[in-house]
Amino acid sequence: MTDAFDERYLSEADTRFSSLAGQLPLTTVEGLAREAVRSLSRNALVPDDPDHPAPRNIEALARALIATDPSESTDMMRHLQQRGVTLDVLYFTYLAGAAQRLGAMWDADQVNFMQVTIGTGRIYAIVRRLRRALPTPPALHTETVTIAAVSGEDHALGVEMAVEYFREKGWNARLLVGLDHDAILRDLADQPCEVLGLSASATDAALESLSRLVVAARLAHPHMTVMVGGGAAQAPGDLLTLLAPDHVFTSVTDALAVLGRGAQ
Repeated sequence: MTDAFDERYLSEADTRFSSLAGQLPLTTVEGLAREAVRSLSRNALVPDDPDHPAPRNIEALARALIATDPSESTDMMRHLQQRGVTLDVLYFTYLAGAAQRLGAMWDADQVNFMQVTIGTGRIYAIVRRLRRALPTPPALHTETVTIAAVSGEDHALGVEMAVEYFREKGWNARLLVGLDHDAILRDLADQPCEVLGLSASATDAALESLSRLVVAARLAHPHMTVMVGGGAAQAPGDLLTLLAPDHVFTSVTDALAVLGRGAQ
């Protein structure tokens, strides 16, 4: 758990997010930052417990996340952990609340694009460290996998075959095709799953859609395993490394093998 608040890790995250910004058009990077803020903000809880953070504490964390020195945010998170703040409160109250505050500050022109980009990159990095330690919620669907073609990808044959193959191997597999970004996220909220497989081609438009969806899914559903396949598995540069899905697969059999349910 303590590793989540490592200054070196957050400094590396700053570098990774800057690299991502260098690989994608500015409008795409801005879209990713807004998606990250929006997705995490939807998780924000305002508990009735008076011991939970006051607005000034959320404001302080938001400011720390965009500070020049990453140790400001790591020191604050480490202090919260040492006080005994639970993982779910760190995630759903502090980080989600800070993301919500950053979004409001951005809309009011109180912070600029680069500051928000740094802040969302650090939040994303912390979430990646926290997610495996978060308490697992009760599963509403046993071993459910959702396979979705990203927005704008309407070629259904490959994903349909993937869904059928998963079903043959004992998975409760669902198919999402022809939905836009928001519709996919609504479906994931309404129909929880343990595994999300995203299919995208290697075109610029598809990779942009994929990037937004990976970020949104990771932040909105921290327990979910996110996998990427299709032509995007061969995406040029370091895009997938920077987005950090749980797995990248080139075939359905590879995906099943990674999940421990390969051909038997």
